[in-house]
Amino acid sequence: MRGRARCDGAQGRRASEGSPVRIAFVREMEDCMAERSQGEGREGGCRCGGVRFRADSDPLVTMACHCTGCQRMTASAFSLSTLYPSATFEVTFGTPVLGGLREGTRHFFCPECMSWMFTRPEGMDAFVNVRSTLFDDAQDYRPFIETWTREKLAWATTPAAHSFEGFPPEDAFPALLAEFAATRSSPQMP
Repeated sequence: MRGRARCDGAQGRRASEGSPVRIAFVREMEDCMAERSQGEGREGGCRCGGVRFRADSDPLVTMACHCTGCQRMTASAFSLSTLYPSATFEVTFGTPVLGGLREGTRHFFCPECMSWMFTRPEGMDAFVNVRSTLFDDAQDYRPFIETWTREKLAWATTPAAHSFEGFPPEDAFPALLAEFAATRSSPQMP
């Protein structure tokens, strides 16, 4: 698999907010993402069809978030999302609007049906988190990691391979992305 050694190479490094190490970490992840952006295109859209989008790369990782914010924004037990390189994601029809809390992390919604479509995480402009169930074919988007399990509803379960009480440590992401890519390329996963 292309890019695996470089993605694994960031393992074990700690990067604090705004530090030169964090900047180097983000650049290394961008290089890793560029190597993985050779995948098939996937299209999706909101419930009413007023906004459509396309992701022209393989997903970096799939996630379920159990935080109370996601529970409230989805009116469900957790949100499902798929991380893509921003450079490979585009809105192809319509114009989404900002919603949610409108703080640093930007949540985008359809202005008509108000479907929560994607999120651009604060300080991580190289990534976009797309709501997995909005893809036209969402069957193979089962979560690989689950986050904020300390806030999850007691009965909520997912098939995720990795669980974290909050977000995964930043230095764990290269190994998680490499493992997810290896899992997706195995014959057992579509």
